[in-house]
Amino acid sequence: MKLLSIIKASATVLLLGQTVTAAIEARGAGTKAKSLSERTYVPLIPFMDGVLEYATETFATQIIGAATSINQLKTLCQTMDSLDTRLAQQGYNTTYMKTAICAASKQTALASNDAIRAQVELASSKIWVVQALDSTFAANKLCNLYNVDSGNNVGMNGTFVKNELCGAGG
Repeated sequence: MKLLSIIKASATVLLLGQTVTAAIEARGAGTKAKSLSERTYVPLIPFMDGVLEYATETFATQIIGAATSINQLKTLCQTMDSLDTRLAQQGYNTTYMKTAICAASKQTALASNDAIRAQVELASSKIWVVQALDSTFAANKLCNLYNVDSGNNVGMNGTFVKNELCGAGG
């Protein structure tokens, strides 16, 4: 199964209140490294488009995580259209946001704090990868410099970032 499929499935797992870490780790330790052009997971999107895509994912997840009831999410789902213009002007993908919030509003329980934290961590990691790969550094140099524990300490998924930088991602 491709990592992209696993990540899409992890959004469903997140909304059910489970962590996405297991889905990321499930792709296996023996995965053959891929070149930057072969990767399918943090895709090589033009810099700002990639940052805005993953910022949208982060923001939507934070909104879902801040809700104190399913009813709050239902109300927000119903009013998302009225926020569409303002959010779009800030660069957010409002279709993604509405889809994520409305899907969360249809669950029987709120996602757990751990699940929200893991999803925000993953989305933040994607932003970092897009920024790093679009920088002037060569990916192999970043691969050698990046420290997994340090990444984890600042709220990223260090293993995910290391795999992306070193060509094993996706």
